[in-house]
Amino acid sequence: MTYFQHLTPNDRVTYGNCQVSNIAIDIDKNSKDIKHYRMSVKAEDGEIEIRKFRPEEIRHLVDTEILVVERGYYNAARVRDRELYAGRELNGANAHQRERVDLLIQQCRLMERYHAMGMKLTRDGVTEFRASLIEDYETYQARKFYGTRKANAAQRLKKLPAVSTLLENYRKYRRANGNPNTFLPTVSEPIDLDLQASLDFCFVMERLGKYACATQVSKSKVIDDMIEDVRAENAARASLGQPLIKILSHRQYERWIELYLDPFDVMMQRKGLAAAVKKYGSFEPGRTASAIGQIVLFDAWRSHVKVLDCTRAEYNAMFR
Repeated sequence: MTYFQHLTPNDRVTYGNCQVSNIAIDIDKNSKDIKHYRMSVKAEDGEIEIRKFRPEEIRHLVDTEILVVERGYYNAARVRDRELYAGRELNGANAHQRERVDLLIQQCRLMERYHAMGMKLTRDGVTEFRASLIEDYETYQARKFYGTRKANAAQRLKKLPAVSTLLENYRKYRRANGNPNTFLPTVSEPIDLDLQASLDFCFVMERLGKYACATQVSKSKVIDDMIEDVRAENAARASLGQPLIKILSHRQYERWIELYLDPFDVMMQRKGLAAAVKKYGSFEPGRTASAIGQIVLFDAWRSHVKVLDCTRAEYNAMFR
């Protein structure tokens, strides 16, 4: 099998633009020479045909490009290239997924064929034709995987699914207009849990910041409004399958207001600049740091300072 040695699941063999799923050899018992290559060729209607070729015919078929062996056809890089042409190939599927989807498509083709012959798309209607469906399904597997025209007891064949599963898959197949990609699992974007926790915290603190308001709204009112916004956001995320924001107790949110909101800004917004200066000292624009750890010089014994990265305890200790 010089032409077909070392084939992998990422390789593809086609005969007349029809995919070859199995290649076997018939060897002469006396001379041990290869008499025929036996191939399972999938026709355009989805059926499997068994074709036999002599070794000298294989050379002619390869030279005329009727028989094509494509190494690495299903590699990720080549699959991405073919996606640009919007074909109906199984995008990003591995060998196991391609085999599973191929059997699902064959089940749907059998359902379509027998529906055209009068089978009703109901449980009773499919049950009436189930024996014929099983026979055709096993014949397809025997030709595809073993290169024999009929199934036998020595072959390990997959069973035909239940009637309800057949009907469900066939409806899905028709809604997708025969696109096999509909049977692949949906690929979700990976979620960075640390980043998501940071975004959730910012979402909450943005709303708790409304406590620094001239109307002197109470903490309880700010927290209640924030929880309503969180519940609305969680409802939207649940519909998209995204992680939800955890709702904590009122007391915990009160601690967050005290811990993370700038006390000078809160005092200034709620009671005015004079009250904030009286409690925390003078206020002036000063100089701005642009990087963590940058040294800023100023001439004042006591001043209000904002830094890029520090703990609450370190922040309060700066005024002592």
